[in-house]
Amino acid sequence: MAHLHLRYLLALALLHVVLSSGVFELKINSFHTAQRICRRHRDCHIFFRICLKHPEDVISAEPPCTFGTGNTNVIRADHTSISSSAPIRVPFHFKWPGTFSLIIEAWNAESPTEYTDNQNNLVSRLATRRRLAIGEDWSQDVHFGEQSELRYSYHVFCDEYYFGDGCAEYWMAERRHAGPLHLRRGGQPHLPGGLEGELLLGAHLLGRLQ
Repeated sequence: MAHLHLRYLLALALLHVVLSSGVFELKINSFHTAQRICRRHRDCHIFFRICLKHPEDVISAEPPCTFGTGNTNVIRADHTSISSSAPIRVPFHFKWPGTFSLIIEAWNAESPTEYTDNQNNLVSRLATRRRLAIGEDWSQDVHFGEQSELRYSYHVFCDEYYFGDGCAEYWMAERRHAGPLHLRRGGQPHLPGGLEGELLLGAHLLGRLQ
């Protein structure tokens, strides 16, 4: 009886409306171009911007970035500064779809006006369609343009207490006293005290409401 009561309470807790939650990260590893980035060689600065969109057969660079957007800080346009720049983080609060359109742009930061308003500041643009599953491992990629080479890596992972293929399942606060949530490879939970069945029951009921 107590076991059935526990299952009921856990399923009820999981019936709360919960948004999916995760982060897409992209790291610029290197960028080389044959063209001049800035008019002057000294104090030349650059930044990279990414746009995540729903899958498109013909990818448009025009907004909106339906899945989110982000950029690096303005950095010096040299190999060391670019390779050591922090990853671009794009948080999301929807079920991760797996397939997406990705646009990566390099802009010079020479103009005193708003950088991206002036198309003369655009150094390069990559538009591609990719498929990426939830996971901590980084995927490596390289793009060869007519005059440029861009190497980058990216991954997508769930926020704390979210799990599943699309970060759409949630380990509710009401059950966290039972112990921490540990994820197996592939994003599936391994829970303490034999609670896996109860959690999956609640997640199943929640999924039927969405």
